Amino acid sequence: MIATLTIGTRRLELAGGNGRQSEATRLSMSPQPTVQTVSYVGAVEARQIPRAGMTTTVSFESSTEFGSLQAAEYFVQQLPSYLNNLNARSMLLASLATTGTRQVETTTAVGTTTAAGNVTIVVTSAILDTSPRTIQVPVLLGDTASVWAEKVRVALNQNGDISSHYNVGGTGASISLTARKQEANDSTLNIAISNGSPSPGITADATSDNTTAGVAPTYYSSQTIYEAFPAISATQIGVTVNLSVSVTGRVTA
Repeated sequence: MIATLTIGTRRLELAGGNGRQSEATRLSMSPQPTVQTVSYVGAVEARQIPRAGMTTTVSFESSTEFGSLQAAEYFVQQLPSYLNNLNARSMLLASLATTGTRQVETTTAVGTTTAAGNVTIVVTSAILDTSPRTIQVPVLLGDTASVWAEKVRVALNQNGDISSHYNVGGTGASISLTARKQEANDSTLNIAISNGSPSPGITADATSDNTTAGVAPTYYSSQTIYEAFPAISATQIGVTVNLSVSVTGRVTA
């Protein structure tokens, strides 16, 4: 089962991510008719009139593994602020047909540092909590491209916002971000490299390469829960976050 909660423009993966058919356990759905109580002034009659639509409560438990400890901690810390958003809410429950494709963005470090200083990395993305996200990476005199690229990869992985949405990769002088979710291609995703202050004298590159375009998954069947209000308990164990989820909403828009 896939379970994705949308709050405003944010999508939270609650179950079945990373291309897996199901990671939810103890799935329960309780449909209830929606009614309105009507009473009459000066009379004893009071009754309930069915209203259009059906409310339901869906509950399940799931487990999500992140690429780093910082990413898992960041997700748990930010979860209350995500759920505090009162914008339009809905939850998609679906059976996976095709997994889709994770987007991959790649850049290449160029140049040996001519001084100790900072390499400035700017990551732009439609799904980051803060975008553009700027990171200063300290480097030493004489760092080859492969050496300071590894320092960049470590710094990106240690940033919870980035590593909770992307897996940081690459070898040698290559630096890559792979989306944790299969989603439609994000044309704004970019990794820019420039000299910080003090300048280490590396070769700047403002534009990265979209080496793999993102493709959204498709589903055999699905159910949308509208006006969804979730209660979510998160427990972090290392890089794994276990979720206990209960969502109440309507099955019609």
